[in-house]
Amino acid sequence: MCVVDPVTEIAKIAVDTVRLIQTVHVTTVENKVANYNAQQSINQAKIAERNAVYERQEGIEDAREKRLQAIKNMGNQKTNLASGNISISSLTALDLLEDEKTLGEIDALKIIDSSERRAQSYLDASQRYYSNAALQSYKAKQNSIIKSFGILGMTGNSVFEYYNNKRG
Repeated sequence: MCVVDPVTEIAKIAVDTVRLIQTVHVTTVENKVANYNAQQSINQAKIAERNAVYERQEGIEDAREKRLQAIKNMGNQKTNLASGNISISSLTALDLLEDEKTLGEIDALKIIDSSERRAQSYLDASQRYYSNAALQSYKAKQNSIIKSFGILGMTGNSVFEYYNNKRG
C-alpha cells in the first residue's frame, strides 16, 4: 500500500489551483486583447469606407470643375475667333472647339478613373480590416475553448492523481 502524504497532496492541489487561476487570468487578458483588436479593425474598416465615399465624391467634383473649365475655354476660343474675324462655322474653328470639348471630357474621365482607383484601394483596405476583425474574434473564441479544456484537464489531473495515490 502506498502512503499518501497529505501535505504533499495539498501542495499539489495548491499548485494546480494557482495554475488554474493563472490560466483563467491569461485567457481573460488574451480575450480582451483579441476583442479590442477586432473592434479597432472594425473602426479602421469604417474609416476606410468613409474615405472611399469621400474620394469618389471628390473625383466627381474635380471632374465637374474640369468640364466647366473646358466650357470656359471653349467660350474664350469662340471670343478669340470672333474677334479675329474668323467664322465659328468654318471647319477649322469647329475642329478647335470640338477638340477643346473632347480634351476636357477626356481629362474629366481621367480624374474620375483616378479617384475611383483610390476609392477602390480604400475599399480593399476596408475588407482587409473586416477580415482581421473576424480573425481576432475567432482567436478569442478559440482561445476560450482551448483554455477551458485545459482548465478542466488540470483540475481532472489533480483529482485523478490524488485518488490514484490514495488507492496505492
